[in-house]
Amino acid sequence: MYKRMKAAGLSVVVSLGLAVPASAQATRTWVSGVGDDANPCSRTAPCKTLAGAIVKTSPGGEIDVLDPAGIGMLTITKAVTIDGRGYGSTLASGANGIVVAAGSADVVSIINMSIDGLGGPESGLTGIKFISGAQLHVEHSLIFGFENGIVMTTPSDLTVADTTVRDCVGTTSSAIALTGGGGHASLDHVALHNCSTALEVTDGVSATISNSDLSQNTNGVNANATSHSCSVEMESCVVNYCQTAIQSNQPKGTPPTEVDISNVTVEGNNVGFKTSGVGKIYSFGNNQVRLNKTNGSLSGKITPEVSDRQPPGGPTD
Repeated sequence: MYKRMKAAGLSVVVSLGLAVPASAQATRTWVSGVGDDANPCSRTAPCKTLAGAIVKTSPGGEIDVLDPAGIGMLTITKAVTIDGRGYGSTLASGANGIVVAAGSADVVSIINMSIDGLGGPESGLTGIKFISGAQLHVEHSLIFGFENGIVMTTPSDLTVADTTVRDCVGTTSSAIALTGGGGHASLDHVALHNCSTALEVTDGVSATISNSDLSQNTNGVNANATSHSCSVEMESCVVNYCQTAIQSNQPKGTPPTEVDISNVTVEGNNVGFKTSGVGKIYSFGNNQVRLNKTNGSLSGKITPEVSDRQPPGGPTD
């Protein structure tokens, strides 16, 4: 009888012990190059990797980086903020850098991070892959050396600000690809360089991009719909030295896929504007278009006060 009671008591203790990690989650945790994932991830006893810290971080909490360190790849399944604080670096060899697979109401922020794909062979890998969640915010970060920089495959909301994506690997790469069949992306002060396509927007997605440089890619902006229209609004951007600067494609259907441009510089490209099917590119009449081998043609002009399309105008506005 005593032995049975003793065994039952040990079972209770073990069960309680297993529950401790969940109850010990903190709203702010820390990682360090000299940390240990067995630590509680406090500032004085930090973890070593993001993966080690996130299980000890409560939903809606924040993981901060204490010092320059490689802090590993991560899959995010809840609302959280990752702040590299200018130190955090993810070296992703043969793997995606950060995957966001959060809940439908979860907001995820990735700030001040360097995510390096190490320039490996073309393999479909991505710096930040957004596959589920309510919102993803990427700010003040650098992503390079992957086939694709940032990919959104969910009809959610993406914000990218003050971020550089460069040096993609492979002939079908994208710096930013929006393929979720819906949703919206807002991009501001981004630099997208040396990729097959700087910004790829497909069926059902709307995107705005402002104050950004999409130069030195094979393609600058590619609004490419096959079954549902998509749209891109460009304001105060530069798209120079590409094979094709801005293109809009939709085989058929209504409404047409549309790219609207305002105060955009299109210079030194092989082709400035390219449309196919019912794809459209409209201008606000204030763009700089010059020194392209072929300017191409615009679908018409828009005035700020009038939304109805005007008769087609020349490519030089």
